[in-house]
Amino acid sequence: MLLQAVWDYLCQQVFQPAADRQPDPILFNQYSETDLQVDLPAAAQLRQQNLYAYLASFRQKPGLLLVGEAPGWRGCRFSGIPFTSEAQLCSQELPFNGVRTSKRDLPYSEATATVFWKFMVPYQQRFIVWNCIPYHPHRAGLSLTNRCPTRAEIRDHAGLLAGLVERLEPRQVIAIGKSAQWALLQLGLKPRLVRHPAHGGAKEFERNIQSILLDN
Repeated sequence: MLLQAVWDYLCQQVFQPAADRQPDPILFNQYSETDLQVDLPAAAQLRQQNLYAYLASFRQKPGLLLVGEAPGWRGCRFSGIPFTSEAQLCSQELPFNGVRTSKRDLPYSEATATVFWKFMVPYQQRFIVWNCIPYHPHRAGLSLTNRCPTRAEIRDHAGLLAGLVERLEPRQVIAIGKSAQWALLQLGLKPRLVRHPAHGGAKEFERNIQSILLDN
């Protein structure tokens, strides 16, 4: 696989929690943890497989790294792939496929993921997506919620993001939203900022990304 070094890094540093790390009540590692109230029994492994399928879909090394904030519960929390829902993986509407990991009768869909890939599918080989925090931030006791990660959490996970950047060696790093921008600045990088596609930002996101694609 072209991005084997990235996959190996994720296996070692992201999927497997540190030996001294206990499960966090407000930060869910969807690659190593399974919540049987909402997940299929082998959900964590299935999400790893989904991410592998995404990385294996690249025929060239992507020059652009797009970094978001954190997994949302309707998207990456169940799909394992940033800015992607399990409904999209199951529908085979993307250049890569995957499987459902939730126990829900119908796979979850996410508005942000829908907006993102509606515009980005033609450019899929040119960019790779990740989050400044790879795990799902949620409110205590409410696993199917989203919350903004704290700056302390972003700092705590900065090393994981730095390791990914080191292995990808992108020509350009792009921050999707200001939290991602702040995270990348902490690493000494100079990301280009684009509007997050959620909450009415779809058109501005498309304009911002189109400008970057023309430059690259």
